[in-house]
Amino acid sequence: MRYMRKLFVWAMLLYLVAGEFQFSIPRPEVTAPQHSDVLLPCIFANSWIELKDVLIVWRHDNTELIKFDAGQMNPTSRRVELFVNEIERGNASLLLKDVIISDEGQYECGVVEAPNEEYGIIKFKVTVAPQLFLNVSLFVMDQPGMLECHAEGFYPRDISITWFRGATSLPSQEAPQLQSNPDGTFSALSAYKYTPSGGTANESISCRVDHNSRNEPWVKTTRLKFRRRPSITVTSQVLERNKEQLVTCRLDGHYPDDIVVTWMRNGKALNKSELKSDGTYVTTESFLLTSFNEKDEIYCLVEQEGFKDPLTKIIPIKMGADNPQNTITALYVIVVILLILVLALLSGVIFLLRRYRQLLAQEGKQTQEGANLLTLSDRGKVTGKSPPDPSDSTPLE
Repeated sequence: MRYMRKLFVWAMLLYLVAGEFQFSIPRPEVTAPQHSDVLLPCIFANSWIELKDVLIVWRHDNTELIKFDAGQMNPTSRRVELFVNEIERGNASLLLKDVIISDEGQYECGVVEAPNEEYGIIKFKVTVAPQLFLNVSLFVMDQPGMLECHAEGFYPRDISITWFRGATSLPSQEAPQLQSNPDGTFSALSAYKYTPSGGTANESISCRVDHNSRNEPWVKTTRLKFRRRPSITVTSQVLERNKEQLVTCRLDGHYPDDIVVTWMRNGKALNKSELKSDGTYVTTESFLLTSFNEKDEIYCLVEQEGFKDPLTKIIPIKMGADNPQNTITALYVIVVILLILVLALLSGVIFLLRRYRQLLAQEGKQTQEGANLLTLSDRGKVTGKSPPDPSDSTPLE
């Protein structure tokens, strides 16, 4: 370990310069990131060193962490360690493993080598770097929107958040809002109300965060995104009676795609988006109309989030006259039906006339037969003979 070699060189310099017992804390203040391993330096030197005569004690806020006494190591935690081979060289530095926020505080290194006894103090600090992200609303030109810069899970508490447009700091900035987290870290939110104008719409917006967990600041940069109104096309604008029709409402050039399209009839809802190469969207909404009245008002209503007022441009669909082709077709149907009825009526009349003639013919025949019988009867009365019975007649030879 390079740092251990430096400490050994430091101890040798103490010995060579003084030739007697010396004690030193090379770094009285030490800072390390959370979950790292850190070495707290403590150096001593003498003309001779016998481990059995050396007592080393490390304390954290007056609580003993580890003791080296008469060649025996007595740690109170697995996360602390002294190196015996380094002690022989006059290096009593303490290794802290996987440091956490609660490890912060004052550490005391004590070295006793009778008759010499020295103590030194080290202030140890832990840092946790923030996690940064931006939350920028979609803007409408010349209307205020919110810029949010979030710094999450940092330590210690002190932090600075500054907004920039290009290289210029934005005016009237307020201190970030801080809150404590259960793990001992902090979170901060810097919210800024920003109104874009035509001359600044294309400039970048940056959030700069300064924190002592790093020497250089963090910078998050974004470009504003703007909501765009769509152009509306409705087909068709003329509807035909007694015909099922598909009407379409097409929105072109809007951004983003969180838009609501509703077909309305007399103020009541009847009841898609495609990304274009320019980054905007096109939305199409269709509805199948099956029946309606001439007094109905049918229109496409568009609402878009992010604007003060929803898009209320309404395109009414007027009822058109009947299609002439449909009228001709209807007339053909009526004529055919009438012809069928006339033919049926004529057929009935002809049938009745034929039947009537048949009945008349039968009645005439019966009348003639009756007359013949009366004539024969009269002849029989004159001759004294009864008229022959037709059943008794014999065929002529």
